[in-house]
Amino acid sequence: MTKKVSVVEQIASCHQQLDEIFLLHQEALIQGQLQDASSILKAYNACHTVHMQFEDEVLLPKYASLEEQGKWGATLYQQEHHKIHNLYEKIEQGLLWLMEQSLNSSQLRRNIINLLDREKSFKGLCEHHQEREESSLLIELDRQVNNEWREEKLNLFLQQWQQTMDKEMEEIKDRI
Repeated sequence: MTKKVSVVEQIASCHQQLDEIFLLHQEALIQGQLQDASSILKAYNACHTVHMQFEDEVLLPKYASLEEQGKWGATLYQQEHHKIHNLYEKIEQGLLWLMEQSLNSSQLRRNIINLLDREKSFKGLCEHHQEREESSLLIELDRQVNNEWREEKLNLFLQQWQQTMDKEMEEIKDRI
């Protein structure tokens, strides 16, 4: 008997890894290690980009073709990807701005707090997006798409995912 390949399990695992990288970025930010926070944020973005491209190019088109879609249509997930990308860019710009400033310790701490406050919105959007995916989109793909398709697409994605994770984690290993 062939083992059933679960889109939910594989993508949820990626979500957890992304969340962990973002927390590493925030730890560096809290410690005032802005260069490290920036490097980790770039690693996060590289991994997140691979993840979103797989969803946009493979999972969402397949989901849109399903006879029965879950609670939300493919368009909602695409719109959320766009919002996530825009919020990420604002965080990146805020961090770059902060790195360029000559601030005393109090000003630096307050600006770090301000950036963390902005990151809260980003994390909230990502969390709700992930919950929607895991409670509807991914479940419907597991339920309605044959195992061979899931296995083929996930294997290709997971190879790319692991290569990206390995490369990015290697680049930031001295910073964490």
